[in-house]
Amino acid sequence: MIMRILFVASSVFIPEDKRKTVTGYDYIVAEIAQKLSEKCDIDLYLLRPYPRSLNVNRVSIIGHDYKSLLKYFRFRDLGEYLKIALKGGKQSVKARLKNISYFLTMRDIERLIHKNKYDIVHIHGVTFMCSVASVAAARCNVPFLFTMHGLVSYGIPNISQLNKDSEQSVLNMVRDNNFVITTVSTGTKMVPCEDKKIDPNKVVVINNAVKIDDAIDATDWKEKYPQIHGKRLIISVGSLSPGKNQMQLLRAFNLLPEEVKSNTMVFFAGQDLTGGEVANYVESHHLQDNVVICGFLTKKELAGLYHIVDFNVLLSIAEGFGLSMIEAAKYGIPTLTFSDLDAIKDLSPESMLLLNERTDEAVAEGLLKLFNLKWDKERIIKSVNRFNEDIYYQYLDVYRRILDNKTNLIKPEVVLKAIGL
Repeated sequence: MIMRILFVASSVFIPEDKRKTVTGYDYIVAEIAQKLSEKCDIDLYLLRPYPRSLNVNRVSIIGHDYKSLLKYFRFRDLGEYLKIALKGGKQSVKARLKNISYFLTMRDIERLIHKNKYDIVHIHGVTFMCSVASVAAARCNVPFLFTMHGLVSYGIPNISQLNKDSEQSVLNMVRDNNFVITTVSTGTKMVPCEDKKIDPNKVVVINNAVKIDDAIDATDWKEKYPQIHGKRLIISVGSLSPGKNQMQLLRAFNLLPEEVKSNTMVFFAGQDLTGGEVANYVESHHLQDNVVICGFLTKKELAGLYHIVDFNVLLSIAEGFGLSMIEAAKYGIPTLTFSDLDAIKDLSPESMLLLNERTDEAVAEGLLKLFNLKWDKERIIKSVNRFNEDIYYQYLDVYRRILDNKTNLIKPEVVLKAIGL
């Protein structure tokens, strides 16, 4: 009998969507859904407003808008609306209304579960929005699974207290109940298991796959930037933000000897979310000939850039999986990164140079070492061969474990109490 699974995700990559920014999470959720749809019936409910429903290959994406949620408004639920609106401390009216929309979305998911009789509800993320969505499964007495795509309550900057508290409440629920979750790396398993004293058997690691187009060439990039000829090239992938910490790469780059700087270029691949801080630094320190701010790149554009660069640098404050490190390794490109990142525990040493200190000076020294070491390109490529799409079939094993052992069935009042509602 084919399992019916409802994915619940805050966002997802939709090929025809016109959004300017698509995150690694969006791509990964889409790829997991597509792969599992070869073995299961997969519907994917979008938590972010999306005004239509559509099929993408074998996956049915179910959208909604705020207007469509109004049919779930009930005066008898005013007490619940007040509770959820007041969550998170001091917030704007808009933020409080958005919190209420989560409750209405939960009602919409509940309707879908009753209608389509899903075997499992698979929730991608443990933010407050995701936690509220889980109440729908609990109310319908259907098992639900959380996948942590990274940790948000262990030191990542610019995360709301509401989402930090939500992650902690989910982890407490795992510890105290007959409940399993999945996470994308060994590091994101170890940290909460040690901190919360969670039975490690309750947290299953399923790495992400790396899907990138090896057939792409770099002609466009070489024509657009002829000055790259004869220079060493660095790539740094991810939205420009405090969490991804690109500013430290710039400061460390500026510490390099002039003869090294003049022969090196850095390509930042990602939307600038710093309000121009990165661009202002580049201009004020006269690095325009050395630094290229690419903005958001499609998968195809990014593949072309990987074809020409020599080194990858990832200086994130925290990193759950480290997609760019594995993507780079697919091209034989080594990565400079920090030894305290959760993501590195699933990667091979031959693909990385690890920094034990987070100072600008340590990063600058690391860059010089990165440039001078002799890297074995073929060994780097082989080290990540296992990160292929068949890895996602491991979710089927978790689904069967849940159904066979009758785990992940939590009463709605327990879930509501856990998330403070």
